[in-house]
Amino acid sequence: RTFKKTPAFMEYVNREVQAKLGDDVLKSSGVRIFTSLDPLSQNALEEAVQETSAPWLQKQPIETAAVVTDWRRGEVVAVVGSSQVNTSGLFNRALDQSRQIGSLMKPAVYLTSFSHGFNLGSVINDTARTFSHPGQPDWTPKNFDKKYHGPVFLFRAFAKSLNVPAAAVCYATGVKNVKQTLLRLGIPEKKVSAIADHQYSVVLGTIELTPLEVSQMFVTIANLGRYQPLGVIRAVTSSDGDILYQREDDPDEKVTEVLDPADSYSTVWAMTRVVAEGTGRRLAASFPGKTIAAKTGTTDSTRDSWFAGFDDNEAGVVWVGRDDNKPTGFTGGTGALRIYESYLKKRGVTSLRLNPPESIREVRFNSDGRALADTCSGAAVTVPVREGMEGEIDDCSEPSVLDVFD
Repeated sequence: RTFKKTPAFMEYVNREVQAKLGDDVLKSSGVRIFTSLDPLSQNALEEAVQETSAPWLQKQPIETAAVVTDWRRGEVVAVVGSSQVNTSGLFNRALDQSRQIGSLMKPAVYLTSFSHGFNLGSVINDTARTFSHPGQPDWTPKNFDKKYHGPVFLFRAFAKSLNVPAAAVCYATGVKNVKQTLLRLGIPEKKVSAIADHQYSVVLGTIELTPLEVSQMFVTIANLGRYQPLGVIRAVTSSDGDILYQREDDPDEKVTEVLDPADSYSTVWAMTRVVAEGTGRRLAASFPGKTIAAKTGTTDSTRDSWFAGFDDNEAGVVWVGRDDNKPTGFTGGTGALRIYESYLKKRGVTSLRLNPPESIREVRFNSDGRALADTCSGAAVTVPVREGMEGEIDDCSEPSVLDVFD
């Protein structure tokens, strides 16, 4: 395979070289550019997009964009920018198309909440509620299934992508704090600043991001709150062999701890429940015994289908939609997930190793979300929690629905 067969990836390479070294380098003869391209991953991604979208294209003009990263190294290894994967000169949706991200926003909201009084064992009351702000119209969110589910554990609300509990947590945590988390995850400031401080609907993914920007967000989460800018250039040398650029020496590429690793770990753990019991459980059936972290995303009227997931080696982000922004009929689980699933079948899955930070401890919670003392018998769930964030320790009393966050 050559770069001529990977136009979307090559365009990314050209842009990064220009940004790092200027236009003249690309015009120089004998210059060698060393990239993070993984031909096996690129080939598998292209085939997954082509094969999965082929029957869709017979019915409607579906477009696709996808990015695969080596999340530990902060490197992009494969890019698809169009349903016509090998055609050059096309609009590169992976780099340039910003679309609402739907429920891919929820991990950032819940991650923020873990330092503001919530944990995976918190219980949220999924019931009709209206959010108000002076001078703004009232907002009454609804779940995708148009139903309410009563008291539900936070991690289960996450796994099943329930909108109402997520909105309640966002309201209690504060949009300002969520915006700070987005910045730390690597989302550009100009896009974060467009979110109003009272815009609670941000939890439903009204922010518009490119697949590459979404990839940055989930790579930072996968690395337990350590941020490194995504890139494709490892080194550039001149015709004489002189090093013109080396990523490992670039101060702008340094790794920075931007979020509490325990809060990020809790988010990753919740993402594994998406596959185990939530909206991504199709992957559990396709890859039994494998641990995969994931999140589905669907926007209003099924205009955008998103999926983000990672195993122990790679992270993938897939978008499916239409350029005319008309509904596709696909949710995150019926559209973008299918491409990611096809990719994993071709590339293989390495089960995600969950290595909790030292500040994480396993805590038992009763059905109203109160942590149980070691002397208490029984528990509704056992989940990882950052030490000191488990809340009041229950004295083995009977649960009371009055303790449920409402």
